[in-house]
Amino acid sequence: MKRAIIFVLFMGTCALAMAQEHKEPSVAAWREEVEPGPLQAKIDALKLGDRLDLTGVELGPIVIRTQGITIDGGGSAVIDGQRRSSVVIIDADDVTLRGLTIRGSGDFTPQVDAGIAVTSRNNVHLENLKIEDVLFGIDISESHNIVIQGCDISSKDVDPTYQGDAIRIWSSKDVNVIDNFWHDARDSVAWYSERVTFTKNRAERTRYSIHSMYSNSLMIEDNVFENNSVGIFVMYGKGTTVLRNTVVRSAGITGMGLGLKETSSVYAQGNSFVYCATGILMDNSPWEPDTRNWVLDNRFMFNDVGVLLANDRDNEFSRNVFSGNRLDVDTEQRRKSPGNWSGNYWADYEGFDRNNDGIGDTPHTPRKYGDLLTGAHPSARYFTGSPILALITLIERLVPLTEPIELLEDPKPRRLTGKGVKP
Repeated sequence: MKRAIIFVLFMGTCALAMAQEHKEPSVAAWREEVEPGPLQAKIDALKLGDRLDLTGVELGPIVIRTQGITIDGGGSAVIDGQRRSSVVIIDADDVTLRGLTIRGSGDFTPQVDAGIAVTSRNNVHLENLKIEDVLFGIDISESHNIVIQGCDISSKDVDPTYQGDAIRIWSSKDVNVIDNFWHDARDSVAWYSERVTFTKNRAERTRYSIHSMYSNSLMIEDNVFENNSVGIFVMYGKGTTVLRNTVVRSAGITGMGLGLKETSSVYAQGNSFVYCATGILMDNSPWEPDTRNWVLDNRFMFNDVGVLLANDRDNEFSRNVFSGNRLDVDTEQRRKSPGNWSGNYWADYEGFDRNNDGIGDTPHTPRKYGDLLTGAHPSARYFTGSPILALITLIERLVPLTEPIELLEDPKPRRLTGKGVKP
């Protein structure tokens, strides 16, 4: 329960900070307080449909006010914001930026100084950009039909506490984030948004690879998230689809592969959660009445806890693989999971398959015993696998001080023999 309380407080603090940061109108502040760089004259000379090819290093910051233009750096040109405000502010529709390095934003968090800021616009394409030495990478606010593709995004080289988000999507619709690499930044977020797609991206050394709040109909597919605190966290939304993602080494007290908090109608299939503190957290999910979450065909391997059930509800777990975890399933309540568990593979299942049909003859029922030492002192898990802790664990199971909790029952556990599907 301590871990859940710490996590909720942590998330609440983050939410407050994020909300406060968006109170400042960054475009208005830019116009009033920051002198544009020499590049601004070239930008102002553009007309509808024009294309500007840049070479070398150009000095910003700049604001784009002309509709229907393309700025192309050919893969080598640089726009340097001289560490003043956001480097590029897009204040027009139908704009494309391509093949540029964008660097040197300011470092004023309340103003959301970013490499690129897009506000209340439509049809903006950001392609093959390198965004570095900026506080926030790309800030999309109240904009629609946005494409972010093939970009390399990082924050400033400062303590992670002071870094901004790689990608921030706020109150926007139909945003496609495709084949990008973000790293050494805080989070990538989608808040109060709809129909946001994250496809074939990679994230490393961030806090949250993807964090959504109050957003609906998200698609998160074919991404690789490694060495981040959290892979994917979905809060207060509905209709998110999570397909074929790989989350590796999400560690720490709040580390997890996928977190669902008060979230409904989530479909998670074909994902791999490996070497994480927690593979999936279920917290008051699903939230809305008469809804369900589906967790199908996923791999939970070598995690501290495969699935952590904190006030879980009507969730369906089927055809998943649990192997090499310290605990396949754990709960912060003294009750059995109300979810539907069937057809999962459990590496520690001890039953037989006498008719060789790939299904165990008896149900698999994981139980939670006293777990006195590691339950009271989570830091003791560091010694998992040591002879002394193995002996203590054995004693707890042989002579439990209380009746063990039946966490769930899988009536048709899969086996590796016969017609069973191998994990």
